[in-house]
Amino acid sequence: MIETAASFNYRLVNLDENWPLGRHDVSGALDAPADKQHYLHSLVYRFLLVQGLVTDFQREAMFIDSRIGKREDRTFLFFLKAMQWALTGEKLFAPLEYDASTEAEHFFTDHLQRMTGQVWKDGEPLEWDDFVTSIQQGGEGTAVLQFFDGIRPGELRWDRLRAYRLVLMAFVNTFGYGMQRSPRKWLKAVADDIEHPEVAANLYRWLPKFGLRYQWWILVLRKALKSRARQSPQGRRLLKQKFDVVRSSQPALPASKPSR
Repeated sequence: MIETAASFNYRLVNLDENWPLGRHDVSGALDAPADKQHYLHSLVYRFLLVQGLVTDFQREAMFIDSRIGKREDRTFLFFLKAMQWALTGEKLFAPLEYDASTEAEHFFTDHLQRMTGQVWKDGEPLEWDDFVTSIQQGGEGTAVLQFFDGIRPGELRWDRLRAYRLVLMAFVNTFGYGMQRSPRKWLKAVADDIEHPEVAANLYRWLPKFGLRYQWWILVLRKALKSRARQSPQGRRLLKQKFDVVRSSQPALPASKPSR
């Protein structure tokens, strides 16, 4: 899980640098030859690898018994739930107006879980050539291709991908090796790249709903989100809105820096 998450984060770094070149933009021509869609296909492939594991983990770990589960076990699960919400949650865009009846700027939860089956078979990742053949036949994976096709800054779907990536980075930084971690300035840069401060404010407010509040990298992330949210009147208003957070009966993880 950590390895695939880190791999996809590196691909998103590459997307940040190369999106102006349009290598991932096929303008809806999803039936174009595979060699014309290599960048788009590889982007989607890595994304589905991550989400396939997220789906499988949540299916197998329906809950973690607080009497025997470690705090780190629960935090791992909390991160995965937050990652899925960042892709599917309509509240991420409140009060912005967008069409929630389509998957243009978010995914339907059940559909996303089915689509992740495109890259996993009997617990093993699908070979690249088999994936390309499968994805070009249409079906479940079409919505993912459409989501990433030509994605660029300024769009709501870009903001959703920013939110997802921020949770992904904090997840890898919390559980991964030092060489897999993203520096703090990367989290700040990705948060600042969110076009709509309301999105930053909503992610800031919702992370504690998933049990993510006092962990070190969540503190770093929420600080970056709060800074971006404060850059608009609507973002500042959202930060002041309160809602009840379901608190665990277990003590929170200490907000100490991870060992190097």
